[in-house]
Amino acid sequence: MSGLDNVDSLSHDDFRCQVLDRLKLLLDHLPRQLPLMTADDSVFSTFLVFRIDPDLLEKTGCEVSALSEQLKGIFRWKTQTTGDGVIAIEERGDPICAMHKVLAEFWECHPQNNVLQKWIFDILKGVEKAYHIHNATVCHHVS
Repeated sequence: MSGLDNVDSLSHDDFRCQVLDRLKLLLDHLPRQLPLMTADDSVFSTFLVFRIDPDLLEKTGCEVSALSEQLKGIFRWKTQTTGDGVIAIEERGDPICAMHKVLAEFWECHPQNNVLQKWIFDILKGVEKAYHIHNATVCHHVS
């Protein structure tokens, strides 16, 4: 897996390179064993034209908190509290790849938000686990 144990200690540039850039690379090349999903059948379709849910924004009063609630809905909130606690990545395709752009844009606006950093890191761990499960090569360098 990533070997990044303490995401909190990464500088802004290191987080971008070691976490966000790696996430993009891995999402763009998910193992072929995962089903290829389209906008019509993906749980990640919301990322293709993402908007914060205005009701969640009003309820939470914070963009990152509203995003977090939306991510809980997409990933099912129990994911991180059951089994090994790693988010399951069970598909590949444009919708899941679009998630990176949304997360990166939020992170650029809120780079010090620990909740957002944890979501990004946890999603990265889930993507890495998908590579491990399918015995696929995990790329270590962005070319």
